[in-house]
Amino acid sequence: GSGKTTLLNTLTGRNLSHYNHEGVVLINRQRAQIDTIKSISGYVQQGDLFVPMLTVKEYLIFMSLVRMDRKKFTDHDRNRRIDEIITELELTNCSDSRIGNRYDDIIGTGISTGECRRLSFAAEIVINPLKIDAHQSIIVIL
Repeated sequence: GSGKTTLLNTLTGRNLSHYNHEGVVLINRQRAQIDTIKSISGYVQQGDLFVPMLTVKEYLIFMSLVRMDRKKFTDHDRNRRIDEIITELELTNCSDSRIGNRYDDIIGTGISTGECRRLSFAAEIVINPLKIDAHQSIIVIL
């Protein structure tokens, strides 16, 4: 109710057609274009939107195919990046597990809630090669 999602949508240029908005976004005191902001930021939705039948690794491969420039990244680069992310975010033990759906007994419960959150984050950083420490919490509070 305090407008956190609206603020994030505005800052990252998402869903702006629903809002009247004015102003500029500055990064390091420089005016930033929406394309620049999108290229250096990630956005993890509050609710996870996964394909429950895919494994963790299959989902990241799918996201990389959709989001990574195929002219800039080879299959080898993409697969190496996915393997790095799986290791960094401690998803190795579930990388071959179906994501599942905790609300569907037919598909199965799949990976844990914590693994789902890390997978959401992984899908965002698959195109931005950030160096992260999975033991440190990365939290933004608005």
